[in-house]
Parts: sequence; structure tokens; C-alpha cells
Amino acid sequence: MRNSKSVKLEKCINRIFKEMDKVHYSTETIKLYRRTYNRLFVLAKKMNKTLFDDELAQAFIEDSLNQKTGKYCHSRFLLHSRCINFLQTLIKNGSVDWLCHYKSHKKIEIATEQFNQAFKAFNLFMIERDLSHNTIDGYKRFVYYFIRYCEDKEYTKLEEIELFEIVNFLELMCQEHYQPTSIGAHLPGLKLFLSLNNHTNKMMEKINFPLLKKSEIIPIITEKEYKKLTIYLSSGALSSRNTAICWLSLEVGLRAVDICNLKLKDIDWKNNFIHISQQKTNKSYEIPLRITYGNAIMDYLINERPISDSVYLFLIKNAPFHPIKTHAACYEILRSAFHKAGILKANQICGTRFTRHIAASHMLRKGISLIEISALLGHSNPNSASIYITTDEDILSSCTLPLPGKIKEEI
Repeated sequence: MRNSKSVKLEKCINRIFKEMDKVHYSTETIKLYRRTYNRLFVLAKKMNKTLFDDELAQAFIEDSLNQKTGKYCHSRFLLHSRCINFLQTLIKNGSVDWLCHYKSHKKIEIATEQFNQAFKAFNLFMIERDLSHNTIDGYKRFVYYFIRYCEDKEYTKLEEIELFEIVNFLELMCQEHYQPTSIGAHLPGLKLFLSLNNHTNKMMEKINFPLLKKSEIIPIITEKEYKKLTIYLSSGALSSRNTAICWLSLEVGLRAVDICNLKLKDIDWKNNFIHISQQKTNKSYEIPLRITYGNAIMDYLINERPISDSVYLFLIKNAPFHPIKTHAACYEILRSAFHKAGILKANQICGTRFTRHIAASHMLRKGISLIEISALLGHSNPNSASIYITTDEDILSSCTLPLPGKIKEEI
């Protein structure tokens, strides 16, 4: 399987779905990838290809237009890129790398030399700051849009750009590429890029772009449902590995990526804490080693964990016993626990984002302060936990004003 020119497309894709089953991808996720790979089959048929090659891969990635609007769809681009990366890693290594980050197969073309040098310097600056791969990719894409916008306006260097162009660019992005509620996540990348130039850095202080924020209702479960779930997790019906993962998600609110990245050395049995190194924030902190997940982890290490040289704590059940690497695996473990505990609702999302909400709201109802909750969840901003106030009905009801009584008309 080393040479992509000699590998049948259908054979590769069937192998990918078998591997997805092994690592416990959810049924809905597999359905999504089946629909996407069906599009690849249709494209291959149009190109008269039965073998997977670079030409087919590039054509599939470039098929990134929304079928209804005819405009560029970034989520489609990411999904197609990820599917191609699965195929390429399978062919190259003989196994699928589920953690591979999409590569920007769209060639970045910056015509102006000054912009090109500024973009390279920006990329290097982000790498030196040790930003995560996803953050770098998002920032690069947003800044690339800005440079293309400036070139379309016939600017040749940053010193020529006027303040109103930055505001106009942001408004254009809201119309063509991003939702107004999500553009705020990418704006720091543009600010970082513009801060590297003296002329544009001065303008950033004058920008006051009104960004919209999502006002979402945090989903949680009731106290009765929470009790049913904890009773099930304490019953011994689940494997020790899955029990530990569920407790870490439910009581501590760990993200799936941090659960997957837990190493054997991270557990300090002597001092009763677990060392957490967050991938999202690049920050480290310790959580107490509680009886619930502590006992489950100990039982897993003694009785269940396969013999392996892996430094990671949680391994898959089947040979070659590599570490659990995907969010989908954690999602399926949690979903199964919710289902067997009898609290799974139709179309309910059961990932670790949901259990972080549950953990925070449960701690809040027990009287734990927002500062302590924020510290336990590993928030980079302590104010991030304030959203969980909306999950406490008693607090919200105390903030409401009484309805006015009937006003008697004076005679």
C-alpha cells in the first residue's frame, strides 16, 4: 500500500471504515464520512479513475463549493481534506492517522513581495509562540483572506492600508466566509499580524468593530438524571477503563483530547493528584485523585490494561493496543453510559463538551465558587465559568422581578 498509483480507491475506503469501527467512531460520524466518500466515488467516476492518486485527491479537495449557494464552503473543504488525509496516511503508513491535521492543499499565492514576506514572518512568529496547529491554521487562513482583499484593492504594502479598509474587510468576511458570532475567534490572528508592522499596529487601537456574541442555553441534565448516571457508573456494569473515562468527564469536566493525552506518569499516587497538560490552552494544572476515577484507574491498570510499552494511560481493547486517540471514542463511551443509565434523550449530544457543562453546573449547585470551578476546569480566563450561572434555576429565579399586580383605576 506504499504506492498510491497501485491502490484501488474502494479497497482503501473500505479499510478506513473498518478502522473507524475499531476505534469506536459513532454511527452518525461514520454516516457523515460515508456520504463524503460517496462524493469521492462520484468524482472518481467522472474522471474515469478507479485508483487513488494525487490528481483525484486535489480535485476532491478543490470541490469546496456549497451545492446550494455556489459559494466557497470552508466546512466542506475541511471535511474533504480530512478524508483525503485519512487515505494518504493509510497508504503511506499502513494505518490511519486519526489525529492528522488537514493540510491546506489550496496553494497560498501572494503576488506582492512585501505581503508575502509579512505573511511568512507572521507564520514564523506564531510557531515561535508555540500556538496550537488548529490556531495557526485558522489565523493563517483569516490573514490570507485579508492579504488577498488588500491585493484586490491594489495595495502593495502594509504602509498603504487605511483604517476603513480593515473595517470593510471584516464586514465582507461576515458576508462571505464567517458568521458574525464566530468571527471573534479569528480576529486575534489579524490583530497579531497587524501588530508586527508599525503602521498597522497603530491603527488597531482605533478599531471598534461590533462583534456579536452567541447567547446559547447551556445544556445539562437534571439532578435526578445525574443521580441515575452516577448509580450506573458505581454499579460495576462498565469496564474499568470506560468507568474512569466517564468519571473524569463527569466530575472533573476533562476534554476528550486531555483524556486521550493522559500518561501513566501524570498520576501521582503518592500525593493523590493527576497532572493535566491542556492541549487547548497549553497550560498545566493538578486535579485531586478522587475515589471514583482513582479506583477505576487502579482497577484498569491491575486487571484490564493490555501489556504495552505505551506511555499513555488509556489504550484500545484490541491489538495492537495503541492509545485512544479520538474524540469519537470518548463520545461513544459516554453515549453508551447515558443510554444504559436510561437518561439518553433523542438527538442528545453526549461528548465531553456536554459533560463539562454537567460538571460545572453540578459543582455550582453544591455551592462551589465560580473561581474554584474555573480552576478545576482549567479555564485560561477565570470569567469563562460565569456562563454556568444560567444552569442554576435557584440563582436565576432569585434575580427575577415579581409580576406587577393589577393596577386599580383611580376614580
